[in-house]
Amino acid sequence: MSEKIAFLTVVFPMEENYVTDFLTSLSAQTFKNFDLVVVNDQFKNFHKITKQFSDLKITLLNFSDTPLKNRQHGIDFILANNYDIVIFGDSDDYFSSNRVQVAIDKLAKYDVVVNDLSVFNESGVYEQKYFSNRLKNDTEISIEYIKILINSMLIIHGLKKIHLLIKTKKILICQ
Repeated sequence: MSEKIAFLTVVFPMEENYVTDFLTSLSAQTFKNFDLVVVNDQFKNFHKITKQFSDLKITLLNFSDTPLKNRQHGIDFILANNYDIVIFGDSDDYFSSNRVQVAIDKLAKYDVVVNDLSVFNESGVYEQKYFSNRLKNDTEISIEYIKILINSMLIIHGLKKIHLLIKTKKILICQ
């Protein structure tokens, strides 16, 4: 029996072209057997945009709260609907055509796969490839190391510490 896979995102008021690019990149995935679970936080034209992406299996959850509570609402839906794998992606991002397949392949061996990220501020890109600048691709690390990396990033930028609620032993960083 195949695994039930969800790609989770939250949409909020933003430029429509970002959402279109996001959906285009998901539509172009080499692996197609996943559901796109979208928490809609007051993005007005979502139904209009999704008409051109009939190949995507979209589940729309209208919910408007803080970013954390919106994502938690999506996670609660995924848990209640017995998904085996969840892949997170921001609705203003776009992905390589094999992003879902690579994540699934890596998750066969690892509990958590963390993709690289770029840090932005009001002037643009603050630092590209935040994790890759510190670790080699496909490096296996502990949850403790992730906590240290993320908390140091937040402290550098004047933010409060966060607590990760991940209970796992194997984490893989990949580009």
